[in-house]
Amino acid sequence: MVGADLRVPSAVRGIDLTLAASIHPAVQNLLLAAKGLGTSACLATSITLAEKRVKEILKVPQRFRLFGLIYLGYPASTMKPPVRRLVKDVVAYYQAGFERNPA
Repeated sequence: MVGADLRVPSAVRGIDLTLAASIHPAVQNLLLAAKGLGTSACLATSITLAEKRVKEILKVPQRFRLFGLIYLGYPASTMKPPVRRLVKDVVAYYQAGFERNPA
């Protein structure tokens, strides 16, 4: 479960976007760690559509705001490593409208 404690000062001021944004780096690290341990993980944010009911089922205190669930498990099949493209194929440099490094 991915969430934030609403006792945090920014949450008290109603800045939910700040809370959500601060969670994403932690989620990314968790997903990378899961991959490194041979498991697969996926963040699902649709939980926010039924946050009240999910809190009831999981007995989550009301002071927490849920932003997502992380599904974790062993993959049914082996995934191939991603194909990496060269930096020069995905990055372009422009300065004042003039291409500095044409392909």
